[in-house]
Amino acid sequence: MGNIIKSFKSFNEGGTPLLGGGSPAFGDVKTRNKTLSHGDISVLHSEVGVPTFYTKDDFHQKYSEYLKMGGQPLTGESYPEFTEVNLDKILYFIIGDN
Repeated sequence: MGNIIKSFKSFNEGGTPLLGGGSPAFGDVKTRNKTLSHGDISVLHSEVGVPTFYTKDDFHQKYSEYLKMGGQPLTGESYPEFTEVNLDKILYFIIGDN
């Protein structure tokens, strides 16, 4: 058992890489940076009314409800930007706390 540990230590100290370039059949091992940005967020949380999370679909349904109740369009587009500020404006209007 002592020889196995000693041989691994000498293998590791020899500078042999453990990832990438092991053999022609092994290929390259690359790590990809998958950092999330603000554009990747597809769920918002709101404390208005009953605190809950809202998806983009929920947001669009609430916005449609807001318009049907007489709310003014938030932007010139058919659907406003998916933000917490817009969501809160819509929810405050729907629950009657303009």
